Amino acid sequence: MLSGAGAPGEGPQVIRFLKSRGIKRLDTLLITTWKDQQLGGALEVLKGFGARQFFHNAVFTAGPRANAVYAYAQQQEKQGKMVMGSPGPGQSITIFFSPPCRLNAIAPTGPMISRFANDPDCSLMVEFSYDKLSVLNLGQTTRKHQEAMWKTSRDRPDGQVLVIGHAGSADALLPSLLKPLKTRVAVIPVARRAGKAPSAITLSMLRKAKVKVYRTDLQGNVTVTTDGRSVDVKTAR
Repeated sequence: MLSGAGAPGEGPQVIRFLKSRGIKRLDTLLITTWKDQQLGGALEVLKGFGARQFFHNAVFTAGPRANAVYAYAQQQEKQGKMVMGSPGPGQSITIFFSPPCRLNAIAPTGPMISRFANDPDCSLMVEFSYDKLSVLNLGQTTRKHQEAMWKTSRDRPDGQVLVIGHAGSADALLPSLLKPLKTRVAVIPVARRAGKAPSAITLSMLRKAKVKVYRTDLQGNVTVTTDGRSVDVKTAR
């Protein structure tokens, strides 16, 4: 499964990476937001690899790239080559068993879809659970989305590993979210060429909660592996 397909111009890089891992076809392509930074290489990946399933955020924001990807996926579905859909809150997709590995859609909830219609930052919030471990990807959500999720969702992820969007900006993480979560490790993807850095407010918040932070702008690729109970993190730098 591939979550996101890179920013504009990064399609070839994503394809090279997939090939380096021996991947010839995707089971699932997951698009958490219709913003260009997730869709940059989506069309190239779908045409070059194909995907058995294409899951996307129900909050659609139109644009040339989003429209093209959606139209191509629809065409593939009509030809019976792909299943296309938007996972609803609480929907769990089992990837394999013994122990179970699942993808759980946490948000947007029904009330959020109505409230944040056409809001590109109201992205899918997804939990990947494996045995006793939970990885919570906040996508491109901001504090208002996370607050709405906690109020309207019936799911309560543990989030021992937390992936924070918006390069860790001051609005990227709701402070009260760290209290119910069991976060031990946080990963903040930061594009080096964007010239951005995580906010001191966000970093301070995580430090006070005794969360170990990994940043891709400083440490390169961050690889998190687990046996379902413990977590091992390796960085490129």
